[in-house]
Amino acid sequence: ELRPVVISFSKKMREELRLPKRAKHTRFFVEMEALQSVDRMLQAITDEVPNPLKVLPKDTFFLARKTPQAIAAEEEEEEGAERREGVAADFARLESDAELVQLYEEAQASRASGVGKVRLYIRETPEFGTYLDQQRGYQLGDGGSLPDGIDPTAAEQWILVSFYKLTEFGDPEDVMRRLRSAWEPLGVMGRVYVAYEGINAQVSVPDNVMQLFESTVASLSELDGVYLNKDEPVSRETREPFAKLAIKFRKQVLADGLDRTYDWRQNGKKLSPAEWHEALQRVGKEEDPQAPILIDIRNFYESEVGLFKGAKALDTVTFRDTWSALDNVLKGVDKDREILTYCTGGIRCEKANAVIIQEMGFNNVAALKGGIVNYGEYVKKEGLQSAFQGVNHVFDQRLGQRLGGEVLSSCQSCGVASDLQTDCASTYCPRPFSKRRYIQCADCAGQLQGCCCRECKDEMHERARLKP
Repeated sequence: ELRPVVISFSKKMREELRLPKRAKHTRFFVEMEALQSVDRMLQAITDEVPNPLKVLPKDTFFLARKTPQAIAAEEEEEEGAERREGVAADFARLESDAELVQLYEEAQASRASGVGKVRLYIRETPEFGTYLDQQRGYQLGDGGSLPDGIDPTAAEQWILVSFYKLTEFGDPEDVMRRLRSAWEPLGVMGRVYVAYEGINAQVSVPDNVMQLFESTVASLSELDGVYLNKDEPVSRETREPFAKLAIKFRKQVLADGLDRTYDWRQNGKKLSPAEWHEALQRVGKEEDPQAPILIDIRNFYESEVGLFKGAKALDTVTFRDTWSALDNVLKGVDKDREILTYCTGGIRCEKANAVIIQEMGFNNVAALKGGIVNYGEYVKKEGLQSAFQGVNHVFDQRLGQRLGGEVLSSCQSCGVASDLQTDCASTYCPRPFSKRRYIQCADCAGQLQGCCCRECKDEMHERARLKP
């Protein structure tokens, strides 16, 4: 026969572990045997209630009951008053099975009717704080202060960092919780997707906490060996690259639309920017039938404003379209021909090259490590002329990063050379998703007040006029 139990996590544990509101008081039911053993009760709580006990070290928490003094104080409170949270002195560790049995008997003796609920509490130990510091990769001081009194708001620049890892995550929710706990005190902003297949992150980090940020990444065993792709710094006086820190669970960190699984580790070579720069010298040589085929694994709106000279653009709308586009580009190509691929930061090549090798049967496949972002930093540091033409489209507030002096596209409104990308200011724009992002020169953007056409501008003004 099942018996009711109410379990409550401490306020500190709820806040630090970002537990849902129901963790304050959660009712569930257990077999009678669980009420006769502390170990069995803890196991029942772990199995029946969504909570972090599966991953917490056993020395960081304990099962407790309220002391008789605390219960008496509650009974003296005015009727209707909100029950107080309680302090450490209000709780006593359940040391033995006999104490748990006694607690159950007391609950039955005090019930008005039916079966009495046993109230239990999960409390943190001093080791809980040490555990959190180890999870973050750094130690927080009193009041949540950072080591050496570092203040992220005093930073002069944002460091743009992207990274990814395609590997199996047993508990994505735990990874997300640990990232939030570590990054929010540092003032990190950005967009992070976590899934069972891995992680994909684009963030901006205040420059004065960069070392602490790197420590947080190193502290996560799931991210062991991950490559941090650092882009050019952005002054904090300009527009922030990201408005907030968003860490979200996704079915896939990169939606691919594939109907079978692949080994993402079997995806060819990774060329450093220096090796890539040298390899590009062999691309496009008409006299060499075995010259490398260079493929841009990005969408049309990215390649239309910038690409490596000699690259074949797939002109896809989304990454899901990549597979049919690759079939067309590589149809009839010798399986031993060298295939070179690139994208913005590298993650799309991880999947694309796995398919090119495992599904399409090509034997000599390589990708640019760290993508265009890494290459751009390399040529700037080395003082080399960029082989990338135009603008590298990026997925933050900047939208684009110029790497080459060429302008490869033109304004859709007047036809003048331009590679400024934007979205229509009208929320009622009828343009399909595939054309929501378009190219428009600064003059036309001003004349049309951020809209793609005069019709959208007039529609926006009319709706504003009619708005109560």
